[in-house]
Amino acid sequence: MKSIRLSSLILSVPVICLCLSINVSAQEQDPPPNRAIVTIPSAKNCPVRIYMVRSDAGDLQLDKGVTAGPNWLKNLTISLVNEGAPFNHIYLTMHFRRPAEEKNKVHFGHDFQYGESPFADETGEFLVNTAEPVARGATFEFTLSDDDHQRIIDGLAKGDYPIGHSSVVIFVNTVGYSDGTVWKLGRYYGRIMGLILHNHSLSP
Repeated sequence: MKSIRLSSLILSVPVICLCLSINVSAQEQDPPPNRAIVTIPSAKNCPVRIYMVRSDAGDLQLDKGVTAGPNWLKNLTISLVNEGAPFNHIYLTMHFRRPAEEKNKVHFGHDFQYGESPFADETGEFLVNTAEPVARGATFEFTLSDDDHQRIIDGLAKGDYPIGHSSVVIFVNTVGYSDGTVWKLGRYYGRIMGLILHNHSLSP
């Protein structure tokens, strides 16, 4: 199996509402104090699979939990394998859940991206994507940089997240192909539909 490491554009953004067409509500849980819980939901037809998540704290096994020290996210690495057609864009979301009693507060998220977005920009134009296609069967990784790790720490502190609470959801949001086809949260769209989705703020 061919293995590659993707260079990535990584953005950190707050998220007010996260509406998924994949079922994650049944997996919600509050970790015990000083424990981190990582959940990886996935639509059944997702062409890219997350098969490992690790950091300086060790392997972050799905729903098992690890000791949540202040730097448990440092050097976070997400390993994936392409189980579908070659693609030249992928967009991952890492969502930090709040405790149940704070679910109405603003949530914090961090995004990992490879390749230009297949959706139209604010002018209605589609950007040219020159990213190297990722072949079927290829494995690849996203690694959290030190700068982005610090941005997350600062963002969680600014968002008044409880110290020691770390319930994280990581999922594949969007996969784009060179012909303009897009997979997004369980559905495939053509380029024209991509423009419609852009005009509706990319709401799932």
